[in-house]
Amino acid sequence: KHDGGLVMVLPDDVTFADGGPQKAIELFAALEAQHRDRGVCLNLIRDSREQNWTGFKSVSYNRHILRTGWMDGCFVANQQFLSAFHRIPPQNPERWIADPTRGSGVWEFVSRNNFAAGHIFFQVKKSLCIHGDHESVMHPDERRSNPIKSK
Repeated sequence: KHDGGLVMVLPDDVTFADGGPQKAIELFAALEAQHRDRGVCLNLIRDSREQNWTGFKSVSYNRHILRTGWMDGCFVANQQFLSAFHRIPPQNPERWIADPTRGSGVWEFVSRNNFAAGHIFFQVKKSLCIHGDHESVMHPDERRSNPIKSK
């Protein structure tokens, strides 16, 4: 447990858009100031998904940000939000039998767990990071068919 600070998590296949790091910190600081009593997470990439694992449909929060009910692996979060990370269970390998293109399940678990705990999720309307156009290590065939395109 930490007493403060934020954490930025970036996968190795993204790069920042111009001004991205500073804009991410500014947007997150404003969100955290408005929600001091809760865990807060800001997704730094916007893609085509309107909703995900929790079933919460994205809605406009302000001119720069959407309110969502999920997060993926490119984000800024406060310590309250991160408190769930020490409890991520191993994923059952059977999850890939029915659907070999499924992801690792980590961000799905964190999203569901933190959503149920009342933490709040946001996403930028304009991506602050760019997902590279490259071969996926985890799902090369799936990524060729369904590329992640940041908006």
